[in-house]
Amino acid sequence: MALSLFVMLLAFFIILNSISDYEENRARNIMRSLESVFAVNLTDPDIDLPSTVSSEDSSTDEGDVLDKIQNLFSSQIPSNKIKVDKSEGVMYASVPYDDFSSAVMDLEKGDKGEKKGWGQEFFLPALVSLLKNDQTGHPYRMDVYINVGGNPARMMNKDPQKLNAGMKNAGRLAGKIESAGLQTKLLSMGIKEGDTETVEMLFRPHIVFNPLESGHERGK
Repeated sequence: MALSLFVMLLAFFIILNSISDYEENRARNIMRSLESVFAVNLTDPDIDLPSTVSSEDSSTDEGDVLDKIQNLFSSQIPSNKIKVDKSEGVMYASVPYDDFSSAVMDLEKGDKGEKKGWGQEFFLPALVSLLKNDQTGHPYRMDVYINVGGNPARMMNKDPQKLNAGMKNAGRLAGKIESAGLQTKLLSMGIKEGDTETVEMLFRPHIVFNPLESGHERGK
């Protein structure tokens, strides 16, 4: 009796298979699902698959630290000039001073209780987090140069007030960045001759010199 039922069931599926149609698209999805589970190759490797296009919305966790810092500046301070040297792991950025200062510093609430500037809410915490780069343990440092329009050494005698103003701006920005959580060893702030309407920055891996070792130790 059991054998008869088995033969009848087998015959039923043979007939069902003979009259069924094969839909390649549906079968391919099933085969790929089996491949992902059993790690076997069932589908044709020559089949053209959809191409992928990078998207800023879907790739927020992709790329290295310099890529993310560049994207941060491009999204928050569009008027920038950025150069990246991946072979050396460094990035140079030149941005308008007013835009950078507004992004870093608090904007006090007005009489009607307006919100503070977007700089404190997003830009500065994001920048500090990227520089610390705790996930890989390899922090980056940021060297900031405030342009004062002339040679600082000559300005000490010719225009000390302008020089002092540049130094105060540098100290004010440095204090704010450090208060956001960036360690002093990862930040340097200086003044140089250049266009006073811009601020220049250099991002590079933090390398600690150890005279007891044959080379440098990175990120400690």
